[in-house]
Amino acid sequence: MIAHRSSRMRGIALVAAAVLCAIRPCAASDTQAWGDLKLRWSRADWLDAFADAGVRLTQQLASVKGFSLGVGAHLRAAPTLALEPAYEFVRRDPFDGVWDVEHRPSARLIWKAPLPGRLALTLSAKAEYRIREDQDETWRLRPRLHLEHAVGPERWNLKAYVYGEMNFETTSERWTRSRCAIGLVKRLGADLDLDLFALRQDDLGTGIDDLNVVGIALRWNLGRIRPLFGRETEAGGDR
Repeated sequence: MIAHRSSRMRGIALVAAAVLCAIRPCAASDTQAWGDLKLRWSRADWLDAFADAGVRLTQQLASVKGFSLGVGAHLRAAPTLALEPAYEFVRRDPFDGVWDVEHRPSARLIWKAPLPGRLALTLSAKAEYRIREDQDETWRLRPRLHLEHAVGPERWNLKAYVYGEMNFETTSERWTRSRCAIGLVKRLGADLDLDLFALRQDDLGTGIDDLNVVGIALRWNLGRIRPLFGRETEAGGDR
């Protein structure tokens, strides 16, 4: 009975977080559809390599708003601690007809809280160096809180999650945007996951429209088939 109540309370907490995620201030906004492919190779007990590709489409799926390619490594320093050095190439269209190109070397520190039961809490902080054409280079800090909980009996192989993230730019010395996402992850096989998500991104004064996103991500482990520690579900990647 106590375990059942504890599980119910964790489920209520996750739903409450999702509701709070959906309550955002009204502002000018754009709507996009995102698709991601995330490949993983488990090279050793302490090391995974990964490669990601993403595409951003307009609401009507009529044109491309951006795409990205990334590579990196997941280094496990301890059972609850990991580091991810990575590089990402991004080409996007924040304003109609004006394309930006970015190179983003980065490092993410990940800590997974040792919680009991089927609830998972992950805290991470990503520092990325933004190298942009015709713009000042800058550092950006991206702290994130991610909460995940299994849904239904274990045979369903289904998880729900919610996360929140803030962005701090060193050039302007201010918080520039916030992001919140909710989603479901379905295990399709021993090495394949399907992630369906909705994401809201709010501008904090930079002049870019807020963003509403519906997306899908396919995650495929091509190496040794085993869970990847600390691979928090990242709806929409980092774009």
